[in-house]
Amino acid sequence: MPTDDQDNTRPDPPPLGQAWVPNPAARKPDRATYEAARRAELDAVRLLDVNCRQLLNYLRPLGIRGDDDLWDSDDLSRQDGEEHYKVAHELYLSHRVLACAVEVYLLGCVECPDLTGEGAVRLATSTDGLIAILQAEEDLMIKTHGPPWVERPLT
Repeated sequence: MPTDDQDNTRPDPPPLGQAWVPNPAARKPDRATYEAARRAELDAVRLLDVNCRQLLNYLRPLGIRGDDDLWDSDDLSRQDGEEHYKVAHELYLSHRVLACAVEVYLLGCVECPDLTGEGAVRLATSTDGLIAILQAEEDLMIKTHGPPWVERPLT
């Protein structure tokens, strides 16, 4: 009858004479793969930005600006107040998802970018402006650190 110790088996350690060999590093993508992935990320950011801006334009007449949650709740009935809260929350979440997508794109450019996702979204006055900001950050990364699809020897 097996004991509990026999059920929890571990692989045998390597023999003492063998050296540990690390796993090989992942190969860098070629230029076409890299550029296709970056275009896909930019397309996702563009779609999120357009959706967020459309929602903001739709909600502005209701007094929801998106940059704060200040509104006069005394003038609203309970049902209108709840509806107002729901759409304001939807706008907030839309903005946060956009800022996170921009942050992911920026982190793909450099490890610790100076520009944050929230900062880029606030700087941009249009979708095209946001895309231009992101592409400028990527161009700066390539100019500073070289193209990411080129293998560099370790020094």
